Amino acid sequence: ARLRAHAGRTIRIAIDAPPLPGLPRAELVATIDSKGLLRPAEPDVEPAVTLHLRPSVDAAFELLREGAHGATRHVRVEGDAALATTVGDLARELRWDAEEDLSRVTGDVAAHRIGRLVEAALAQFRDIGSRARGAAERYVADDQKLLATRALARELADATRSLDQRLSALESRAGALRPSR
Repeated sequence: ARLRAHAGRTIRIAIDAPPLPGLPRAELVATIDSKGLLRPAEPDVEPAVTLHLRPSVDAAFELLREGAHGATRHVRVEGDAALATTVGDLARELRWDAEEDLSRVTGDVAAHRIGRLVEAALAQFRDIGSRARGAAERYVADDQKLLATRALARELADATRSLDQRLSALESRAGALRPSR
């Protein structure tokens, strides 16, 4: 219903770099029909808005972790801002029922099992990502000493305060030992 207001306009979604070396660049060019549905665009139609997607490992993990909202930092928009906003809002709200589409090919039971398998695999990838991030943080902080842990930062702050107090006391003593004129 929201796209009906933009009927007759064309949207281009382009992946700026192929996700894997050797693959061609991909793009989707679609025109919004009077019902608000996307239809293949006629050749050589100038899009009203172009969404450039920059694929990266970060974008993939954010997409898995947060859905479409997580990947918005990796999208550059050219053209009509109102149409781009509508498309972006719809993309954040859309939930693809992959099992339903897959069931048309494999049947309901197989599609359900494949869906569960994919969900489990994604959960494993998220867990691996979380563990890898934690391990990297520990490696950088503890093993390489490139970052200070909170405990080490507290220890250094305490040592600095102690040295400052001792230095102040030493300056006081040195001042007392100076001969008066």
